[in-house]
Amino acid sequence: MCITCLPLSGELAPSKTYKARRWTWVRNSDPAALADGTLTITQRRSLKPGTKSEDDVYEVAEQQAPLADCRVFFCVNLTSGEVYEVTLGDRGDLCTCDAGRAKVPGGCKHRHALRAVILAGGFEREEVEAAFQRVLSVETVPAPLAPAEECLICGELLAGADAGGEVHADCEAAVTDLLPPIPEVTPDNPLGLPECFRGLVGPWEGVPF
Repeated sequence: MCITCLPLSGELAPSKTYKARRWTWVRNSDPAALADGTLTITQRRSLKPGTKSEDDVYEVAEQQAPLADCRVFFCVNLTSGEVYEVTLGDRGDLCTCDAGRAKVPGGCKHRHALRAVILAGGFEREEVEAAFQRVLSVETVPAPLAPAEECLICGELLAGADAGGEVHADCEAAVTDLLPPIPEVTPDNPLGLPECFRGLVGPWEGVPF
């Protein structure tokens, strides 16, 4: 199981245009793939039921950052083919999309979504996998079952020599006496079938009503 390939998702803060915004991230299962994963950004202009959502899907690949205090990503829109370069860093965030170039107050959806993915650990494959493997390596010992307090046959409390068991010894013996004997394998009955299956007597005979 690849724990880092499981989808991550979360909410984004509303903007002036969109009242509801959400991101979903799916990490690429192939470490040799060019893209790190797929990012879907869903936005709605209203919270009213039935409002049509606007979905944008991107292939995201992290690039070599020019500085140590920033991270750079290429986002390829799978519908339009447009490519945006997103830079996230301590000195500020940049994006080459229209909203990013226009310096829309609050930033663009690409910056918001990628920051959310980073905070959720979506790009940290090695760290997440290592933590998951540490969890798997911990041996779990099942808790012992509590001893039964009541007989499973008669429902009375188990006490004395029967304490800690499941049934009273007398109840077990009584039930055993009611069971039909196990047929023996004989030349006339090579399969060891009970009489009712051999057509000798009906299954209802000998049963008290």
